[in-house]
Amino acid sequence: MKKFLSIFALGFVIALGNAYAADDRGACAKEAEGKPVAERRAFIKECVKTKASATAEKTKACKAEGEASGKKEKELADLVKTCMTK
Repeated sequence: MKKFLSIFALGFVIALGNAYAADDRGACAKEAEGKPVAERRAFIKECVKTKASATAEKTKACKAEGEASGKKEKELADLVKTCMTK
């Protein structure tokens, strides 16, 4: 049961990261409005890469914060979710 909850919590964190990545693409596309197509594509690619690495770092920091406080499984997933929305 503990393995299942640990896998569930990890899956939740990964899914949460993917949701933020979709938001990043939308934000980057808005920033690229008005640029020529080739320049727009290059800009969006670089922008998403930058924001994705920032999101990954934030996810790691939130998870480390939860683990340091002694949270397990569901509590850890809830803490990471709350931390990511800040």
